[in-house]
Amino acid sequence: MRALGIAGTAKNTGKTTTTAALIEEIKKNSLSLGLTSIGFDGEEIDNITGLPKPRLKVKKGCILAVAENCLKVSSAEIDILENSQIKTPLGKIVFGKVTQEGLVVVAGPNKSRDLHVALDKFKKMKCDMVIVDGALNRLSPMGEVDGLIIATGAAKTPDIDQLVEETQQLVKIFKIDQSEERIDWPNCATININGKKTILNFKSLIDRSSLEEIKGILKKGAGYIYIPGLISQTYFAELLKLENIKNKTLVCKNAIKFLLGGNLHEVVSNLKQVKKAGLNLQVIKKIPVLAVTINPFYPAYRYNNKYSAEFVDKKVLYKKMVQALDIPVYNVMEPVHKKELFKTVFNKLFVCN
Repeated sequence: MRALGIAGTAKNTGKTTTTAALIEEIKKNSLSLGLTSIGFDGEEIDNITGLPKPRLKVKKGCILAVAENCLKVSSAEIDILENSQIKTPLGKIVFGKVTQEGLVVVAGPNKSRDLHVALDKFKKMKCDMVIVDGALNRLSPMGEVDGLIIATGAAKTPDIDQLVEETQQLVKIFKIDQSEERIDWPNCATININGKKTILNFKSLIDRSSLEEIKGILKKGAGYIYIPGLISQTYFAELLKLENIKNKTLVCKNAIKFLLGGNLHEVVSNLKQVKKAGLNLQVIKKIPVLAVTINPFYPAYRYNNKYSAEFVDKKVLYKKMVQALDIPVYNVMEPVHKKELFKTVFNKLFVCN
């Protein structure tokens, strides 16, 4: 089984449309599908703009992991397979099989450990692929997936050049090298000193005390620093200035932990300083970005909290994004792109692994 994450960079960037396109192609290729979300998706009307949103239509045979209350507002017929103890604001997560296709509202596990449990359940239920729907600002649980699709578009910013640059920077963050060291890292922040492990008093680099502790141990000849939790870009910037940081290796759990520690500009700025500081930055698990999907739509504010649907030039957006990225780019509203996206995902998740 392979788990695919689909992350939108903002509301209305085409995440749901991308998910729907893959559901359709997965069904055509006779793969068993599991579906869940780390957020709340599938609502009919956008709760900010009031504009219609694409809804998720699930096919017969699809297995869902959703909160109990989602079943009350979904038109698809779903047989409950198993109840779980995973709690969400919309009730406990239940696993169900679609017996008659229809529309669904999907709200699933929103914590990494809960998503891990859900993915294990999907595996036992013989799913070939699981789609995990999510968003960039709540990306942390996506550390559990095998590959990622980034869905972006003019709703993030209608300035095409800015959108392309931000997407390019985002993709680069996920290219942080994977550690090849055969070190059995405990599930807590540790530091490796001449082959020995010292348990630290923190799991994340998010405050002055954790920075000072690292600073003190670096003076004792530390070789590796492992921080499994969040890495604040403010304190990471200070870490890069430490005189004993040169030729050391900082290992984090995945690029998401690094990304969520600040805004995109801060992350990119600090990454540029890593090599200059002589630090080797690595991740335990590399989550490859398999493709980027683009959406030319954006909601334009008019007056009295009313919005209208507007579009940037889709051909210009596509051309510039393709030129800037070294991974596939698709507009899934184009039928040929929909098929090519599935081929890319299938080849990278199944054929190349």
